[in-house]
Amino acid sequence: IAECESQVGGGSLPLERIKSVSVVIKPGNISVSSLEEMMHGFTPAIVARTAEDAIWMDVRTLDCEDFETIGDLLGGVC
Repeated sequence: IAECESQVGGGSLPLERIKSVSVVIKPGNISVSSLEEMMHGFTPAIVARTAEDAIWMDVRTLDCEDFETIGDLLGGVC
């Protein structure tokens, strides 16, 4: 878990940022790019940001049930 800044969105505030928190995954068994590619192939696909040799998922973009789904999909991968 790490603090981050999220982009508010496009439209009238394309550069505006707000403070948020991310779940950060630093895989030990595979590369970050391999994990990211694997996540894109899941059903449902998991799309996250990569930075600092890690996968960052902003909790502002997740629903409560998403945590269980992500845990199930990633269990044992990293």
